[in-house]
Amino acid sequence: MLSAGTPRRLPLEQVSALCVRSGAGGDDDLVAVGDEEFAVVTAPLRDGGLGADDRHELADVVEGKRGKCDWEAAGSDGAGRLFLIEEESADVIVVAADLREQVHTIHLRASDGPDERAEKLLAGDNKGPEGMVLLTGGHLLVCKQRKPVLLVEFGPRDDDPRGFAPDAAPGRDEAFALSRGDETDLFPLRSWRLVDEDDLKSANDLAFDHEGRLHAISSRSCCIYEITPDAGGDEIQAGARWPLPAGVGADPDEDRNAEGLAFDRAGRPIVALDVKDTHDNLVVLERLPR
Repeated sequence: MLSAGTPRRLPLEQVSALCVRSGAGGDDDLVAVGDEEFAVVTAPLRDGGLGADDRHELADVVEGKRGKCDWEAAGSDGAGRLFLIEEESADVIVVAADLREQVHTIHLRASDGPDERAEKLLAGDNKGPEGMVLLTGGHLLVCKQRKPVLLVEFGPRDDDPRGFAPDAAPGRDEAFALSRGDETDLFPLRSWRLVDEDDLKSANDLAFDHEGRLHAISSRSCCIYEITPDAGGDEIQAGARWPLPAGVGADPDEDRNAEGLAFDRAGRPIVALDVKDTHDNLVVLERLPR
């Protein structure tokens, strides 16, 4: 079982996703988002852990906001922009690097593309994208949480799918390609079903590690698992898996679910907990043993 550092308390309720953003001077920031509040929390990543956190209010930044933000996944590109995906609409809002302006909206056209199975992303009791990573060439990889656990690659309609091998992870300085104007439509190019779902039960967030390997976190099976690149079929399976330390995984009595995942440059996983208060909702784990 992995060992954990001292838990952190971020000023954000019900954290649902994490990502790492390249900062000025080559430094990295951890970004945490939740599915209730129109706010994000950032904290500098350092060799010894995390620096002081800073909360950024986005209520006056996001266009057409509703009662709650519904953000279930987050990503960032080499330009420092923040990508936040809304579970219900499957829209990705793009916020400028200074977090003061929404600069673009990406519409994921799950029911209108070459891969017809992607329509399941927006169907059933567990509908909606739950995790996301940015890929090279203006593509996105998103996952459906469960029933079924499904990965779907979105891109321009006439593009070929890139998959999620290590070379699909964008470089630190690579800006995500967007259409001219304020909106981009992306279409499902390919999907993969997780054949290990009976064991792993869910995919609650996605993240590339420091070497470009794709991982997911499951709040239901309380583990981090690697997703092996496909061999040409429409099914994938988990590779190595690591149980979360006691107190970090699901706790039905306290309603604590591990839902956010990111990796620092040293390859250490960072896990966020979806809790109804802000007590102990983030922890940095040891580097995954292989």
